[in-house]
Amino acid sequence: MFRQLTLSLIGLSFVSGQEALEPLDTLDPLDLSGSVGEDFGELDATVIESASNLALRDFSPLPSELLEEQELQRLVQGTLGETLGWQPGINSAFYGQGASRPVIRGFDGFRVRLLRDSVGTLDVSASSPDHGLPLEPLLLREVEIFRGPAALLYGNSALGGAINTQTRSFATEMPDRLFSGAIENRFDTASSGWSQSAYFNVAHGDWVLTLTGSNRTADDYEIPGRARTSAYERAFNPIVNDPTTGSTQAIKNPDGTLPNSHLESQSYSVGLSWLPAELPLTASAAYSYFDSEYGLPYLFGGDANDLFGDSSLAMRQERMDFRLSYLADQPWLTEAVFHFGYGDYQHAESFAGRLKDEGTDFTDTRFELDAWEARIDLIHEPTDWWRGVVGAQFISRALDPSFLAAAPQPNSRFFNSFETQNLGLFANETLTWGDFEFTAALRWETQQIDDLSLAAFGFTREVDDTSLSSIMGVSWEKQNVSFFDRLKVNLNASYVERLPTETERFAFWNNPAIQRFIIGGDLGGTPLDTEQSLGLDLGVQGEIGEVGFQLNAFNYRIDNFIFLQDLRGIGNQAQYTATDARFYGLEFEANWTLYEQDDDGLYLTFMGDWIRAEQRSDDSPLPRIPPFRLGSRLEWTSGNFEAGIELRYAFEQDRVQESSGVVQGEMPTDAYTELNLDFSHDFQIGDTQQLTVFLQGRNLLDSERRLHTSFLKDVAPLPGRSWILGARLEF
Repeated sequence: MFRQLTLSLIGLSFVSGQEALEPLDTLDPLDLSGSVGEDFGELDATVIESASNLALRDFSPLPSELLEEQELQRLVQGTLGETLGWQPGINSAFYGQGASRPVIRGFDGFRVRLLRDSVGTLDVSASSPDHGLPLEPLLLREVEIFRGPAALLYGNSALGGAINTQTRSFATEMPDRLFSGAIENRFDTASSGWSQSAYFNVAHGDWVLTLTGSNRTADDYEIPGRARTSAYERAFNPIVNDPTTGSTQAIKNPDGTLPNSHLESQSYSVGLSWLPAELPLTASAAYSYFDSEYGLPYLFGGDANDLFGDSSLAMRQERMDFRLSYLADQPWLTEAVFHFGYGDYQHAESFAGRLKDEGTDFTDTRFELDAWEARIDLIHEPTDWWRGVVGAQFISRALDPSFLAAAPQPNSRFFNSFETQNLGLFANETLTWGDFEFTAALRWETQQIDDLSLAAFGFTREVDDTSLSSIMGVSWEKQNVSFFDRLKVNLNASYVERLPTETERFAFWNNPAIQRFIIGGDLGGTPLDTEQSLGLDLGVQGEIGEVGFQLNAFNYRIDNFIFLQDLRGIGNQAQYTATDARFYGLEFEANWTLYEQDDDGLYLTFMGDWIRAEQRSDDSPLPRIPPFRLGSRLEWTSGNFEAGIELRYAFEQDRVQESSGVVQGEMPTDAYTELNLDFSHDFQIGDTQQLTVFLQGRNLLDSERRLHTSFLKDVAPLPGRSWILGARLEF
């Protein structure tokens, strides 16, 4: 049998073991958490029970996925995109060590809603791939993943899905002792990077004080071979003028290390929670701070006379969060939860000249954002066959981007200013009838965008939009069907309207990190229309003996699909434009318990995803769409010891957008194989203390890995072989 397993591992690629895509109202068919040893990391043992025990994901019309603390501790990397990048249907839009957002079902940017403690991250990471996310993955408690229209409760913009990260900024459960927390330290050989993180809870009476902190430092990371592909070298021939000779010289193609890929980041938070056991009320508040500075790997602008040097981005966010909950335990109001977040965000993209531009240093594009978001969820469960949630969500954003119109002249700065107000009302109702569940969801939004960029000259413009989205779904579940121990089928039809953002409409600034000048779609003379998507989602989940599986298929037909299109012309330009598009694909995952006895267990996981996205007019592909991937993980647990081997394979992406007289095309991306290992051992050193020592080997084949979803794929590969050694003390 082990020989067969070995052959299976060679023939299929591996994914970092993720939990099954569990349905909303059932347990994971293969719950492996108990087999991995005691989850000592769950320090908050005494839980204040909700009257209904319902979480917001219980109202999602489609299966959602929950990654809990123990799984995250193994998956975690420097960014959220890298951490989740091999979950089924999720890729990463990699932009160096400081910026990487998740891509869900081929959708990125504004179509993937990223949340922190159930409200938005209140940043500008969705507007460009080089904008980092002010979030420390090492300090996450859990991550909820909503795919496709399952994210309707969080906004119509989340056509691809939503990811809700639950941080440790404040406590939501009462710890079982006065003082608890954890400290972790890890070292990464690929970048000589150190990461430290810690959180502490102090409980007294009904109150919990929470403190968190983190620090990361990483040098330029090692790569297998050269930074730029040979195809890119032939197509662009990166050169720079040499003023000493009056001629041009080739820009050296880095080898072995990716220049200007360094990172430094810090974060801390202070939170206070009131969690009375005798009252149906809880309240929490937290202040958090995050700052990061990272290099942006070089991307040739296409002109030897352009400024030549390195760009970096320095970002900072201060944030306040509040949460109130009330357990009514009434038929029409089981629980009410109020979330509020306020963020003051800014970043600056700086330039440091090299060669002919040595000594020319300046700050180019800046972003300042003052934003807040509030939502209230009213959960009701009037009968044992009816449950639902209704609520409201309000978002306010004041975005002020600026750039140097004649860099490096500091007095040439051009300012933009936008104010956006968005109100959303939503309802989701689920009825159970025998083996069937029927779900209906509805969301209405209104949005106003004011462009105040030229207000000083007496010119302003305003755009008012409304949208209406809905989902109708049915699921059927039954035990002992034919050779299935359990079988569940979900079918959902959706109609989603997405409102264009201020960036998509009115952007007019330089983005040096992607070497493009960004132009809003409305500035071309014809305003962008609301996106309209008709979708079908089919999910099948089942268990056959020791095997559990899930398969999802989706098809979205989208009118007025808005995307950033590279243009050809004077300089490098990219404009938000719209086309009619079609997205369709498959996601699957299977878990097999090969052996389990007492504290020992051997488990095998397979996954894969396949996505196609194209313009409906001529079936030509859309840019930056992920390739077909396969993966698996073999995991052994014995008491407090755990070991895993992962083999991943990403196929070549040769279905690329071709160039024309106006549109700049893409280059194919080669296939790659990735082999990973991980080991961990828990040592209990007291009644409430545990030390975990872990070793992870990533990309042990030292493969050249490039992500087709990234603007930098042809100039910045992923890191080469690396070992991560770390220890975590929990108390």
